[in-house]
Amino acid sequence: MEYLRQHPEKLNATFEQFDNGTALHFVVSNGRFEIAKELVQLMSEEDLEILDSVGRTALHLAVLHRGDSHEIVKCMVEKNKKLLSIRFNNDEIAIPFVLATIEGRVAMSQYLYSASPLETLEDRAYAGVVMSACVVKSRFDILLDLVQCHLKAAFIENKSKVSPFSLLAGMRSFFLSASKLKFWERWIYDGMHIPPTPTIDAEKEPTIDAFNDARTNAQKLEGDQANQRHLICLICTLTGLLFRKLVVINLLELLGINRIYRMKEIHVRVDEFLQCAMKTIKLKRLQNTSAQVAIAIAIEQGHVEVITHICRANPSLIHDIKIEHLESSVFQLAVEHRQEKTFSLIYKFDKQDQQ
Repeated sequence: MEYLRQHPEKLNATFEQFDNGTALHFVVSNGRFEIAKELVQLMSEEDLEILDSVGRTALHLAVLHRGDSHEIVKCMVEKNKKLLSIRFNNDEIAIPFVLATIEGRVAMSQYLYSASPLETLEDRAYAGVVMSACVVKSRFDILLDLVQCHLKAAFIENKSKVSPFSLLAGMRSFFLSASKLKFWERWIYDGMHIPPTPTIDAEKEPTIDAFNDARTNAQKLEGDQANQRHLICLICTLTGLLFRKLVVINLLELLGINRIYRMKEIHVRVDEFLQCAMKTIKLKRLQNTSAQVAIAIAIEQGHVEVITHICRANPSLIHDIKIEHLESSVFQLAVEHRQEKTFSLIYKFDKQDQQ
């Protein structure tokens, strides 16, 4: 490090043996994050934007690293926010936030989303891709925030001609109509309450929990002879609470209640997304390939929730929509795929619209 301080011109030097990356690329890829922090402090903003021969900045490498790289990611972002808009190998999906989301790094993707410039997330080239990544990884907090900020992003297609809306419409685990719950499971499902999705700004790190409070209290009591009995009682109480909690957790897992709760939580979040999509997009403009594909997928798989939202928002679409790539009407498509509930639902809204 002393050598680099004396020769700052070497900080942006690239090395062929490191895929033409800088020293920062090398130390980040090897998980030497403390050294990386020192290098970031010495480097200029422009130095941090240097790409290696694969098309990666050091930030890309930090996001993809399997170690605890959150601090070095934050360090680089705070020094140069332009890094948040640089794409890995010029790929449309590879801005740092999307990479973190695809990799399943929840805390990091949350941070990168909050730090990313709005113009990047709302740009047509990114918005649909970002939302699709959120659909695949079930990041409904970010998905809902995005659809409210970018009115038409739900129907923007990526290079594969897939939009977030059509992607979501085909996810069987997202809909109750595709779930095969037993009678008693449905009874539990109906009785569960799922709170609305909190806003991104409202999400905060949890405060110190009761166990940590108790541990702090125990440390204060330790060495005080007069309070030893209280300390013993506290330990016994915590042990009993922990045992009961483990029993309850295991029982909930055994009965499948936690699974049902997670299922309903997904269904509620999807419903929130559909409500937003129907509010923010003028349905009379839905006659585009993206919307038609999404509707066709929902009909084929019998996802009545999607059809219900569309028909409630604008029943006249039943007459107007033609599934062009299949040369079928919505009625014909429902019959061809033997989706009785979907056909009945469409017929019901069609009759209401005619009246």
